[in-house]
Amino acid sequence: MKPSTGESPAKEKAARAAVITAVIGVTAALSVVFVLHTTSRRVTRDLQDLTQRFTSLPSVTAPVQQSTSGVPDPRSTTAEPTTAPTTAAPTAATSAAGTEPTAAPATTAPPQTVQTIQNESFVPPVNGDVIKPFSPRQPLFSTTMGDWRTHSGVDFAAEEGAEVHAVGNGVVKMITADARRGYVIEIDHGEFTARYCSLNQNGAVKNGSTVAAGDVIGTLATPPIEQADAPHLHFETLRDGAFIDPLKALGLS
Repeated sequence: MKPSTGESPAKEKAARAAVITAVIGVTAALSVVFVLHTTSRRVTRDLQDLTQRFTSLPSVTAPVQQSTSGVPDPRSTTAEPTTAPTTAAPTAATSAAGTEPTAAPATTAPPQTVQTIQNESFVPPVNGDVIKPFSPRQPLFSTTMGDWRTHSGVDFAAEEGAEVHAVGNGVVKMITADARRGYVIEIDHGEFTARYCSLNQNGAVKNGSTVAAGDVIGTLATPPIEQADAPHLHFETLRDGAFIDPLKALGLS
């Protein structure tokens, strides 16, 4: 007969149940730890993979567009300065008087050496009174044109065909046929250059001719631009390319 241990079957069952429960609990805990460990490794691996993919992506930089309006693009850090185009101003040969342009010469005199004039007395170009003074700033009324305009010379009263004289010693520089002022003879008198306007083309002098004070250089015709005015000689004087008062140049005022 087996000896009695003093423990009842109920207690043995309870002990077995406790052992089994403990084993199940440990197994469950181990399972949870395993699952967490596995999940953590997977998450870490996924994060590493994402990080590697992100860092391996090529960098994309938006291109800086060239400004076409002359204003630097604000996105550019090294915008080149723009330079405003330089437009050269057009040049044109104009008359200092503003109303009676100098005509292009029909013929040009060869280079001449002008002798120095020894302060001789000048003579009037014609025997006639002044009917219109020199007025480079204050407009005067033009009967022919019917308006007010500046006057670059002096008008001496004289009839058509009257003899026109050189006012002093000099050399003929230029002879031109001008549509506005007629046949013009230009003489370098040393102290100034004189223009005798609206003469007849009678060939009294030529380019390069030397003249003395009082020599006849031609006869008077009607000025095309002043046909409605009384017959006269339009006479101009210039110094250094600028118009000066002919009466003062001749010592008549």
